[in-house]
Amino acid sequence: TLTFKTAPDRIGSSVVVMRLTEVGISNPRQSSSKTFTINLAPVNDAPVFTLPPTLDVFEDQGLVSISAFAAGIGPGPATAIDEAAQKLTITTTALDPAAFTVLPTIDATGRLQFRTRPDFNSSISNLVFTVSVVDDGSSVAPNKNQSPTKTFTINVIPVNDPPTFTLTRSRI
Repeated sequence: TLTFKTAPDRIGSSVVVMRLTEVGISNPRQSSSKTFTINLAPVNDAPVFTLPPTLDVFEDQGLVSISAFAAGIGPGPATAIDEAAQKLTITTTALDPAAFTVLPTIDATGRLQFRTRPDFNSSISNLVFTVSVVDDGSSVAPNKNQSPTKTFTINVIPVNDPPTFTLTRSRI
């Protein structure tokens, strides 16, 4: 039985030369050498990224734009150099899209952008989002072209709005 373990994300060929030797006798004999090749085919690894679990913003803050909100975005592990040219698509899904005038999106650089609707705050319930990354590599098993889904929560902190009033003109 031949047993071996490859280094992570290695591809290519390796030539193995084997020779059997008798042990435990005074005149050990050796067989002729046998050669075979182990070929390691590339496998598409799932894309990778990290997200902070929560983000706090203020009510009526306007367009929120945070660079590098998602970090470490890549088509696979750093050791998977055969995947570096793959194109990535990042999908963000809001569980409560009605809370926004600009839905949350994350671009390829990790920049998060969104705008909540006027006077919206989430002091009662938080806004949860799911994010996944898909690469344009193969998805046929054992290949994986989609990252595991991750979530983050946006907490919209209420702001005390100034009072409003209307003057009316009356005749005396």
